[in-house]
Amino acid sequence: MHQIKYALFYDFHTSPNHPGVGSKFDAEALTERFLQCGVDYVTFHARCNMGMAYYNTKLGIKHPSLEKDLFGELAFACQRKNIALGAYFNGGLSRMEALLHPDWARISPEGKIYQEPLDSPFSMTMCYNSPYREHLKAMTLELAELYPLKGFFFDCMGPFPCVCPHCVPLMQKEGLEPGKLQDVISFAAASASKLADELACGLRKVNPDYLFYFNDIEFENQKKAGNYLEFECLPSKSGGYLYMQAVPRYMRTLGKPCVHMTGRFHSWSDFGGLRNLESLKYELLFAMVNGLRPNIGDHLLPEGSINEAVFSRIEEVYSYLRQYDRFLEGSQPQTEVALINPNGKPRLGNTAEMLGAMRMLSELSLQFDIVSKEASWDKYKLLLLPDNIEFDQEIAQRVAKHLTEGKCIIASGTSGLDEKRIFPEAWPVRFMSAAKFDPAYFQSQIPGLIEDMPFSFYEKAYEVKAKPGAEVYAQLLRPAINFGWNGIIPEYYNPPYEKTNLPFLAISRQVAYFSGRVFAGYHKKAPYQLSRIVEYALKRMLPKPSLKILQAPSYLQGLVSSRANQTQVHLFACIPEKRGSESESIEAELPVSGLQVALHTGGRRPETVFLALGKEPLHSWLEDEYLYIKVPDFSGFAMIVVDFPDLPCQGSIAT
Repeated sequence: MHQIKYALFYDFHTSPNHPGVGSKFDAEALTERFLQCGVDYVTFHARCNMGMAYYNTKLGIKHPSLEKDLFGELAFACQRKNIALGAYFNGGLSRMEALLHPDWARISPEGKIYQEPLDSPFSMTMCYNSPYREHLKAMTLELAELYPLKGFFFDCMGPFPCVCPHCVPLMQKEGLEPGKLQDVISFAAASASKLADELACGLRKVNPDYLFYFNDIEFENQKKAGNYLEFECLPSKSGGYLYMQAVPRYMRTLGKPCVHMTGRFHSWSDFGGLRNLESLKYELLFAMVNGLRPNIGDHLLPEGSINEAVFSRIEEVYSYLRQYDRFLEGSQPQTEVALINPNGKPRLGNTAEMLGAMRMLSELSLQFDIVSKEASWDKYKLLLLPDNIEFDQEIAQRVAKHLTEGKCIIASGTSGLDEKRIFPEAWPVRFMSAAKFDPAYFQSQIPGLIEDMPFSFYEKAYEVKAKPGAEVYAQLLRPAINFGWNGIIPEYYNPPYEKTNLPFLAISRQVAYFSGRVFAGYHKKAPYQLSRIVEYALKRMLPKPSLKILQAPSYLQGLVSSRANQTQVHLFACIPEKRGSESESIEAELPVSGLQVALHTGGRRPETVFLALGKEPLHSWLEDEYLYIKVPDFSGFAMIVVDFPDLPCQGSIAT
């Protein structure tokens, strides 16, 4: 199976009405540019979302203005130059085939074939249970038998709810109700996963070493069909830079090779977009440090001509990244905190508590993964359960095992409640109810931590009672009058009125608990007082983190990775800016000076400490199990490399 190092992904969705498709296509010249950029893997369209094929197919619809075997010429040129080629098929969209075979199109729960907006490619999608299913499988086998390929990328395989005559009897056979939208969506998702399994199974009979990825099927639902994962993320389109930082921390825990796909453009179908060098460097180097390989999305123009400006940008980005390969090869992120996300990727992009927790941990330069039930939780020193991680039997057993091993937990809100609305015995509080007042405030009892006044946390609170022996470090305050409409006036102004005897932060030997949705609140407003009191709890539960950054500007991020006998500290100094209503961007690499970092060594004595690329030794000293390093002034990014004597590597941060 090919191991992707530097990839390109080509979009080639082309209107059937477009003239001269492929008329300027030169496979030799194009593959030469691939080599000049250092690209070893390319994904290219065999059939696009318009249903147009770009090879000599006997089963599909070849583009009417394409006079050559465009895909075939590219495939053999790549083979001659030792470039791996992956074939793109759109699994969920095939417009011209749907028009030719209307019974292949899905029928929405509203009884429609066309969906609004009509000018979107998604205004007509395919039914996975229609004869289209066998047709798609046959086309992929046809392609595999014709050309030297290394993999397949199946796009747009989302759960398009369908109530057509093909789907309804199958739903009813499984006891599902076509009139219940959630049943229809669940069945559509299962149908997509089943099709993915069948596609991969059939193609593996041709070549068991093919790469497979099925876009829009959740990572954990393609563990049988897919053998690597791609994270498609344009920060101007896919949730911004915060989401870009979240998903790699989750997908790398699933045990498969991972690829990060950004784009040279601002959005798909943006033929005139060319993003700046700083953004692309940051996104892809951040991905590599987090264990993902880089991929840049591009468009090939319909006539097939080469866009030299785009290739110059790609070449510049990949030349920059390759400088760090000798340090990152074989290196893995070293993490000690597990941010618990039981349901996997769907919760990452649209839940405030996950994004707020991730932002706070990143700002504090703690080393963490985002883990679901698919991953082991055993290696982590600290579990963070943000706001609403309620327990089923499996989560309860994992948490109990973690506590039995003497490790610690931070929980907030309803995290920890079982089906009887009871917290585990180790929690420092007993749950009573949702707070009867709104808004809620908190006031710290920790001297000098934050200002001595009540603070908002901008989210719901819960009434809990401290257990004997629990230490209470902050209390809730209530307003005199709750927020809301009283039938005559809006009760809009609700200042804090009096302290309650209800704890806001309570700590036992192994568990720190906040009685509010603090991470969702941080995602809304990011009050520094909330960050400070959570940081206090983190220091109590994780007193010796692997990395401490001293005199750091607020925008600095620190990450740790390691391989046998070597640890790297990665320092990123960039601020995403929102310069357009739809666009986030990195516009500048920011300067950093006077910085010190402290790396926990677990008693190991370093052999050499130096700055990557330059190899100059850095001033460093050992003190209280930490290696303190004085960092030279830099802009944008710095990698500190610490070599240790030839001792066995334990595969995790030393304690």
